[in-house]
Amino acid sequence: MAIGKRITARLNALGWRRRDLLERVPELSAQALSNLITRDSKRSELDQPIAQALGMSVVELVYGCSDDETNSVKQPPAFYETETITRLLKAARKLDDKTLRAITEMAESLAR
Repeated sequence: MAIGKRITARLNALGWRRRDLLERVPELSAQALSNLITRDSKRSELDQPIAQALGMSVVELVYGCSDDETNSVKQPPAFYETETITRLLKAARKLDDKTLRAITEMAESLAR
């Protein structure tokens, strides 16, 4: 599932119409929203404001969640916040291959 389907699912979960989202994200045009949904785009330059308006994290909107939390109205965990993800990615880029592989294996183990 890409961003278009997640937007549609979230709108349905919130009981919103497209115009409700457009009112909350003024820089998003009706045509751009239609294109995102119809083409089921993978990303948008407006990911952040769309996610915020829908009460989701950018990670949840763009990549989804393994436990299908995309329809819940609760706040996402703090580690989904864009700033945290950005810091983690910057730190990961500085790691050597062996260390990164070990951390990845540990994370996969914890996710099971």
